[in-house]
Amino acid sequence: MRAILMLVTLCAAGCATLTARPGPANTSAARGERVYRLYCSTCHGDRGDGNGPTGRRYGPPYPRDFTTGVFRFRSTASGQLPLHRDLVRTITRGMPGSIMPAWGRVLPPSDVDAVATFIEGFSARFHDEPEARRAKVRIPHAPAASAGAVRRGRFIYLAMKCWECHGLGGEGDGHSVPTLVTDTREPIVPNDFTASIFKGGGSAHAIYRTMMTGLDGTPMPSYQDTLLVIREVEQNLSPLRSEISPQELAALRRFVARQSPASEFYALDEREQARRAEGWRWDLVAYVRSLGSRPHFWRRFLGLGEPGGAP
Repeated sequence: MRAILMLVTLCAAGCATLTARPGPANTSAARGERVYRLYCSTCHGDRGDGNGPTGRRYGPPYPRDFTTGVFRFRSTASGQLPLHRDLVRTITRGMPGSIMPAWGRVLPPSDVDAVATFIEGFSARFHDEPEARRAKVRIPHAPAASAGAVRRGRFIYLAMKCWECHGLGGEGDGHSVPTLVTDTREPIVPNDFTASIFKGGGSAHAIYRTMMTGLDGTPMPSYQDTLLVIREVEQNLSPLRSEISPQELAALRRFVARQSPASEFYALDEREQARRAEGWRWDLVAYVRSLGSRPHFWRRFLGLGEPGGAP
């Protein structure tokens, strides 16, 4: 609701001004700056440092500081800058569950593209690290969801200790929550998967992308290389003795016992390793998406749409 009210207020204040100046001021560069000053600076600040007068009222977490060149939602490898189209996507669809509105509902694509270019100018990283040099993550075709995938995903979720942050039921209430902070030392709460609201997009494709890229500047790592469901993860199961039922723990142990040991896994060729890792990620995606509740009146009223529908 805060995002909707902010969107209405900013549009009322800025639309007339934005459309009133024809001529040379409407070059792409000038247009991007004017769109930013009208709609974005109130949260992100005139200097792009996240210190706008409105945005500071609602944190933490606070609006993105563009000057650092650290971005959460990307299609590039962990630690790298986003692609231009990643910025366009974020501006267009906003961040559901935050105060960042979906500007694509208000601004034409040309304005979104221009303001994305202007935002890139806040950090020297965009000049020093050209887009052609950024490693893009590969997202394979999503398999059909199944009860088996959800069940395996649950076991992977527990064995890989996702529950320590996101909670045993995926409600964002894990044991580690009190200790979690961003790279700027602001407290951060893990996503509540049961709400079916995902800032980076809730489709299977988008959640897989987030697992591959991680969320830079937060405790959420990339699972591009670290999601290894091997027999040695049995050592992660001890803390679960007091957390889940004996029956589920026994089933989890059987699942882990069926996995290859590390020595056997690393003896496989790279294509087979990648195939198995893809399967683990898709199973985890299936489980995460299964946790969502059905849409109800307030979801529709706030314009959040179907669970997981945004790309």
